Formats: sequence, C-alpha cells, structure tokens
Amino acid sequence: VPLSKGEFEAALIILYRLLKGLELLNEAELRVLRGSVRHNIGVIRLWQANYEYALASFEKAVEERLAYLPSNHADIVVSLVQKGTTYFALERFEEAIATWNIALPMTQLDHIIRAKILNNLGVAQYHQKDFSAALKNFTASLEIQRHWL
Repeated sequence: VPLSKGEFEAALIILYRLLKGLELLNEAELRVLRGSVRHNIGVIRLWQANYEYALASFEKAVEERLAYLPSNHADIVVSLVQKGTTYFALERFEEAIATWNIALPMTQLDHIIRAKILNNLGVAQYHQKDFSAALKNFTASLEIQRHWL
C-alpha cells in the first residue's frame, strides 16, 4: 500500500522490519525470503536514485538467492539484472557488463529477459564506444523480441 502511494520510506520501514524478523527466525524455508526482501529494498532504493544503497541490497539479494536457490533460478537472474542496472546508473559500465554477462547464460535462448539483458549490454557498450559489440547485442536482442512480438 505505501508503494502505491509513492511512500517509499514507509515501505522501506516495513521491509526492514520484515528482514529483521526473517533474520531472527533463521528457518530454512524462510531463508529464500530474505533474498526477496533485500531485492525489493534494492528496487525502492533504485527508484529513489539512492544507487549505493540499491547496489548493496542487490549484492546481498544475489548472495542470499545463490545460497538457497538453484544456480539458474529466475529470481537470481532478476537480482543480477537489477544489480547491473544499478552499476549502469553509477556509470560503472564495466561492472554492469560483467554482471549482465553472469546473468545471460542463466536465461533461455529465446526468453524475453535474455533480450532485455542483451539490450542492456548493447547500451553499456555503446556508452563505452564499443559500437561493434553494441550492434551485435542490439541485433541479438531484436531477433528475440521479434519472436515475442
């Protein structure tokens, strides 16, 4: 509810309380939820343009999710994509590219998320003036998107 009203700080308070409770319980079934809560905190921080905090949240989300989910789980991919996006917002293009390249092999060859990652890679490479690599990734992204459209 706070998010629907744009009340980011109220939403963060709720999420931090939830995270604290999950850390106290430490039950195996609930461990995966910590990664989800950390990811959601990162998303809010990203919306707030609070990139350093967003990055820290996504790093912890990836760490939690890698510990308790299968190595190619979609939730890990989503957190890696957001982590890369945060690096991009910080103009840390090499780290963004490296992060997206970790996520890329975790996706199916024809999946729309793969197309988004390829597009992100192209944008970062374009910013680095690596036009050949950017064009390659933009083209690969468009080929996947054409299938979905």
